[in-house]
Amino acid sequence: MAHNISSIHTKRALSASLKKLMATKELNRISIREIAEDCGLNRQTFYYHFEDIFDLLRWTYTNELLPLLKCDPEDPDWEGRLLVLFRWLDENRTFCLASLDAIGREHLASTVQKELRHHFRRKVILAGTESALGRPTEEYADFLAEFYCQAISGLLESWLRGNLQQSPQELVHHIHLLLDTQTRGLQALQKEAGR
Repeated sequence: MAHNISSIHTKRALSASLKKLMATKELNRISIREIAEDCGLNRQTFYYHFEDIFDLLRWTYTNELLPLLKCDPEDPDWEGRLLVLFRWLDENRTFCLASLDAIGREHLASTVQKELRHHFRRKVILAGTESALGRPTEEYADFLAEFYCQAISGLLESWLRGNLQQSPQELVHHIHLLLDTQTRGLQALQKEAGR
C-alpha cells in the first residue's frame, strides 16, 4: 500500500512538472530530463512510471480531468459537476492549449467525449422516461448523445482558444438551457407523434 501511495505521489510530481514546463515551452521542446529534474527525480524514475512524455500527458488527463467528468445524469447537481470541469479547464488553460497544439484536438476531445457521451445519452433517455410519452428510441438517444459530444468538444476548444468569452458559469448555464430546450422539444415531438 505504501508503494502505491509513493507511486501516485511520484506520478503527480512528474505531472505537475510537465504542466509547469508546458506553461513556458512547447511540448516537443521539453525533455524527460527536464521534467525529472524539475521535481528532484532522475530520468530512470520517470521511465519506471511512464513510457514517454505522451504517456505522462495521457495520465495527467486521465487522473485530473476524467474524475471531474464522472457525474451521474440523475444527480440533481450534475451542472455543478460540469462547472467543476470547466473551472479545471480554465485554471489549466495554458496546459490544455499546449496539449491541443502538440497532439491535436483528438486527444482532448476523445477524453472528454468518452464520459460526456454516456452522460448525455442517459440524460436524453431520462428526459424521455420522465415524459408521459415514453423513452426515445435507442438510435435517437445515440444520435443526440453523439451530437452533443461533438458540439461541446468543439465548444470547449473554441472557448480554450479564446474565441468565446463566457465564464465557466455562463457556459454551463447555456449547456443547461440547451438540454432543457432539447428535453421540451423531445416531449413536444413525442406528443405530436402520439396524435
